[in-house]
Amino acid sequence: MEHTREELKKKREHYRTKMFRLMLEVVFIFGIPAGLAGWAYTYLDGRGVAPFLALSPLFVAFVLSWIITLYRVKVVSKQLKEVEDELKA
Repeated sequence: MEHTREELKKKREHYRTKMFRLMLEVVFIFGIPAGLAGWAYTYLDGRGVAPFLALSPLFVAFVLSWIITLYRVKVVSKQLKEVEDELKA
């Protein structure tokens, strides 16, 4: 029983590390689209496009970033919860 409990503790630590990596992913998930959207805004604004259309890439990047982030957090949280439940049993 203890051996299994130790394995579960290691698995829990693995998922905690995975959550830390997920935080780093969030930086890239928001940073890269925001940078590209900022470039697109500058490009579109320089071409005389209406301001609300020039800002649309920023809005799309923001929404997509949140969708990706919430999905990733949901997957890792579910895995961590499963390990926590096994550990409590």
